[in-house]
Parts: sequence; structure tokens; C-alpha cells
Amino acid sequence: MHIDTIAFIETLFFVIAITIDAGVACFAYGAGKIKIPMSSINIINLVCTGVLAIAILLGGLIQTLIPKQLTTIICFSLLFSVGIFKLFDSTAKSIIKKKNKIEKEIDFNIFDAKFILHIYVDPQKADKDYSKILSIKESIALALALSLDGATAGFGAGISNINPLIDISVFFIVNFITMILGYQVGKVLSEKININISWISGLLLIILAFFKF
Repeated sequence: MHIDTIAFIETLFFVIAITIDAGVACFAYGAGKIKIPMSSINIINLVCTGVLAIAILLGGLIQTLIPKQLTTIICFSLLFSVGIFKLFDSTAKSIIKKKNKIEKEIDFNIFDAKFILHIYVDPQKADKDYSKILSIKESIALALALSLDGATAGFGAGISNINPLIDISVFFIVNFITMILGYQVGKVLSEKININISWISGLLLIILAFFKF
């Protein structure tokens, strides 16, 4: 297979894998009749892209400091680990919820680790004031929660020999489209439906991990 084709497939797998969560979260908001203004969608996309960019660039920096064989092992390990976690996403989040007892009330603070974890387990909890409108502040908290897995995967991808500008640019575009589509589909269905397609994200990251070998 031509090297450019492999690189394209890797980028495609990587971007789709880390944008699925944002699409599902926006679907849940649309289905739950919680309004997401365009300004909030833009903020979520910018924050997610910014976090991913930092993670990829840090990975690229580390890559220059360690042997190539070791970078391959680290990259595989990170992508494979996140992939396995996402493959069993529902079970993992259920364990996190029980262990941290995050079902209790938590004060709203967009940089509070417990609140971010709270949203990570249940994205709809970002609408803390139950206004049925996702504010800018709430959208930042949601974006940080959505970025947790992507940052780890991004760091792993950054350690490998990728083009960060292409991956980050493609992510910015695809993530925006995924959120818009997820939200609009959710609004059309107009009912709360519990869907879990995070396993697709996990499967793509696992496949990508083996690509790195």
C-alpha cells in the first residue's frame, strides 16, 4: 500500500475515533431538547482542537528525545490502551461513577477535576443550571471532558511520525461537522435515546495502534 494512502487511513481512523464522543454528546443534547447555540459549538470545537494540538505537539517533542523503537512502543501502548478503554466505555464509566461517587452534587467549576469527571461520565450534566441551553461556560466544561481521551490518543499519535498540521486541521473540520450532525439528528428524533457507539472509537484506535507497527 502506498505510504500516502497509509497516512491518509491513519489520519481518518484517528480523527473519526476521537470525534465520535462529541457527536454522541451533541446527539444526546439534541434528543434531550437542550439547545446548543452555534457560539457554544464553536467554543467546544476550539477547546477540543486546542487540547489535541497541545497533546500532539508534546508527543512530537518527546519523540525527538527518545529512541525510535521506544516511540513506537509508547505510541502503540497509548493508542491500544485508550482503544481498549473505549471498547468497554459503558462499563468503564459505570466503574468510575461508583468509585468516585460522582452522582452527588458537585459545585460548578470548569477547571474542577471532579466536575470534569462528572461530565465525562454523563455529558448532559454540563447543563448544570438545567436551563436547557448550553452556555459558554458550560460548553468549556463539556469540551474539557470530551478532550480527556483525545488528549491521550493525541499524545500517542504525536510520538509517532505524523504531520500535526494535517491531523489537527482535519480534526477541527470533522469535529465541527460531527457535532452539528449529531445535534441536528438528535433534535429530529426529539426524544432521549440511550446510544453507545464508543466501541467504534475503541476499535478504530486499536486498529490504528497496530498500524503504527
